[in-house]
Amino acid sequence: MTEKSFESEREKIFSSLFAMQWNEKRIWEHIRDGVLSATPAFEGDLYYAADTKIMFVGRDLNGWDAGLSDCSTLRNTVESIVHQEGALDTLVDARGFGNGKRKYYHKNSNFFRFIKHILEFVGESDTDLDNTWYSDSKRWNQRFVWTNLYCISPRNPTTMLDSHFDNAMTKQGINDYIDLMELYIKHYKPDVAIFITDIYGWFVRWSRLRSFKDIVNNYEETLSGDTIVATGEVGKTKIIVCKRPDKRGTSHKRVQDMAEVVAQYITQTKEQTLKHCTTKQ
Repeated sequence: MTEKSFESEREKIFSSLFAMQWNEKRIWEHIRDGVLSATPAFEGDLYYAADTKIMFVGRDLNGWDAGLSDCSTLRNTVESIVHQEGALDTLVDARGFGNGKRKYYHKNSNFFRFIKHILEFVGESDTDLDNTWYSDSKRWNQRFVWTNLYCISPRNPTTMLDSHFDNAMTKQGINDYIDLMELYIKHYKPDVAIFITDIYGWFVRWSRLRSFKDIVNNYEETLSGDTIVATGEVGKTKIIVCKRPDKRGTSHKRVQDMAEVVAQYITQTKEQTLKHCTTKQ
């Protein structure tokens, strides 16, 4: 897929999402008015230099207050959203992200600690998270792609209850969300896409609508696992769906153990692929 065709397809999907009607306005108008925001996928500068190319997928943004440029029209809003920059740099910014009471420190987040530990275990980061978060020689925060199942979020929620996506909005846009995810996988061609969503974020709960698993081949659930709950492939990309590490009460040690399980699966899968290719030759 060329960069031009990717940008064209991405623009069509975002335009469809932002044209949706919600709470008496279209989504792009809510973005213009500062009620909602959205993100593209963020690609690290060293992503294509990584030995193991990983795309990490969260469930939703849980609030997103990044500055945007011109949102005076639907087209301008799409351009403003897809050209956001610097999100991966904020992961290693000791000043945190955002302002006020909801100021967010990535190092304190089990979600991002989980990502850092996985990169450590597969060799894309220096080890010892707490001593290498800000001083990693491999620039771990630039060696992956990060996106979410649902890219639209309240701009600056005042409570946790207000910070998640709206079910009515999700139902209306589910086809676009799934198409966008498939587009990202086709474009970035990660070796592995890790969905840090648990099975309940991975499946759409509404039986008559599409599910994210519809784009996955050789899909298998492993619900008895304490970390990995489903696997499969999209093209040559291995899919791993795992439990969320950021549930209340989860210790840092538990997050590290979960990351090791995922990393071991990645290593085993790469070894099996290499063995299969060698055998075919």
